[in-house]
Amino acid sequence: MSLTNLLAQNSGDNGYLFPVRPKQINTLAGTMGELRRTHFHTGIDVRTGSRIGVPVQATSNGYINRIAVQTNGYGNALYLKHLDGNISVYAHLDGFVDTLASHVRKEQYKRQKFEVNIFPGKNQFEFQKGDTIGYVGNTGSSAGPHLHFDVRDSNHRLLNPLKFNYTEVVDNLAPFARKIAFKSLDIDARVNGQFGRFEFDFYRAGDSFILKDTVSLHGNIGIELYGYDRQNYTFFRTGIPKIELFEGNKNIFTQEINSFSFSDQRYIKVLTNYKVKLLSGRSFSKLYIDDGNLLSFYSENNTVTRFDENGLKSFNLSLTDLYNNQRIINFTITSEKIPSKSVLSVKLPKFPDWEVVDNTLIITEKFDSTKEKLIELYFEKSKEKSYPAYVINDSIGVFLYDLRKGIPKTFTVCNSEKNIQLSAMIPSGVPFKFYSEKIDVDFSKNSLFDTLYFNQDYLYNSETEKEIFEIHHPFDPLKTKVKITLKPSEIPENKESYAVHAVDRSGKLYYVGGEWEGEHINFETSNFGNFTIDSDTIRPDIKPLIINQNELVFQIEDTGSGIKSFKATLNGKWILMKYDYKIKRIWSEKQDHDIPFIGKLKLIVTDNLNNSSTYKTNL
Repeated sequence: MSLTNLLAQNSGDNGYLFPVRPKQINTLAGTMGELRRTHFHTGIDVRTGSRIGVPVQATSNGYINRIAVQTNGYGNALYLKHLDGNISVYAHLDGFVDTLASHVRKEQYKRQKFEVNIFPGKNQFEFQKGDTIGYVGNTGSSAGPHLHFDVRDSNHRLLNPLKFNYTEVVDNLAPFARKIAFKSLDIDARVNGQFGRFEFDFYRAGDSFILKDTVSLHGNIGIELYGYDRQNYTFFRTGIPKIELFEGNKNIFTQEINSFSFSDQRYIKVLTNYKVKLLSGRSFSKLYIDDGNLLSFYSENNTVTRFDENGLKSFNLSLTDLYNNQRIINFTITSEKIPSKSVLSVKLPKFPDWEVVDNTLIITEKFDSTKEKLIELYFEKSKEKSYPAYVINDSIGVFLYDLRKGIPKTFTVCNSEKNIQLSAMIPSGVPFKFYSEKIDVDFSKNSLFDTLYFNQDYLYNSETEKEIFEIHHPFDPLKTKVKITLKPSEIPENKESYAVHAVDRSGKLYYVGGEWEGEHINFETSNFGNFTIDSDTIRPDIKPLIINQNELVFQIEDTGSGIKSFKATLNGKWILMKYDYKIKRIWSEKQDHDIPFIGKLKLIVTDNLNNSSTYKTNL
């Protein structure tokens, strides 16, 4: 039967078949649009009770237009094109049905590559709705056996699979709210009298969520929400598709995630509070549109919440999932004018001497009670006196300065001078090149979401004997990569054994890479942080696990720069070795299962700095 006739049987059918155990109850570990650290989740994750090998079925009639085998990402994945123009994607598969598996294996041997992207012809691999096309697995960047399933339109814009009215997922539970945060958005805004961001808990009382704390706000305030959804029969937390905020009866914010493009992924870093996500793992959705956020998830009435006059303001928070389960949360906020020189009795802040939040420089300093409470800010050609915006426990002054007026170099308090290590104000939307003695940074016009108050430093760690290049801090997100040049003081003789490594807060190193150009090394990064240049001269480790004429299994590991490549040959002919980095294992798949492995076996494993290990044996 032709593809056209096959698809015609399905035309007019608005329902796609659920891809795993159709007509049975299924549970999810993830939903489309869910807020991950660096991206929106593109589909649904269907749980299989930790079982590998569960059949995966075509959701609708169509043909395979892409087959992907990757070490990371989606692992083994199939892309099925349908008559309506949509494409369904099935990822992390353990394997494919025989016709597809045989074709993939031939291509891998032809290209002598494990990782392949194959684009079959339109009529080459046709499947009817309900046909088995593969099997649930744990390949690629998967944390456990499941099927990742997403649906895209003809322009590869992501659609929500749960919009296809699957009855296999049961959900009569309304979303949950756990925390709310209030953040000062300008120098005059206050939360309970203070500048900054403060979190408050929602307490559950039956079906209600209650904000018990008294919260007083003044000025322009950003509101953030930490919440999640759940389906029946599972405790996995998933995303909330629609969030609305009402002041009284007026809708002041609506966010609804129904579909998005892959180009939208980067904006999750400004839709959520990126710093909080890095530190706590919690995704707080901003209930306002932050600078640099170009997403189309919002209605036209999304504005910053302003608190000016004394009195109470009532708010309603509405959380709605795709099954129209709705949670309404009512809370009241005190709107209060704050005296310009207020004294607060609160817990002492854990601030450093100074920090930057958005456009505001915050300086927190103790005072000698016998002296005037002021600081002097020193600029390149001038100085300015500043009094505290407010005082904590009558002993700590909090000074706020709008950096859009200029960047001070130092400040003096109680006759003690301290440096402010801000190197430059870097605008967004235009190319910018920063040069210094030890570090150069090349920003493209798309690198930044918003103006960046850039800081950088260099130090030598005598204990580890490493140069540390401090390039801003990791809590300010980058939209796209920046190009960085490091200029080390000591140039290694064998530069090919040295590369850039990121240094985390515990001092652990992570390979980044880079290319030497004379005495400098260049690399690209999507994240600010600390970097060093370190060597790797240790060869990868190869451990044979199963070696016989039918099967070859090895454990391969590299504790330095990581595995770059591996190659197995028998009598000089290439052997397909599959790889799962999570278990550090490679295993053979014959081109012809009837031909035994006999002869000279050779395996070469190479790391990212070209250190190689070789295993040889006769079979």
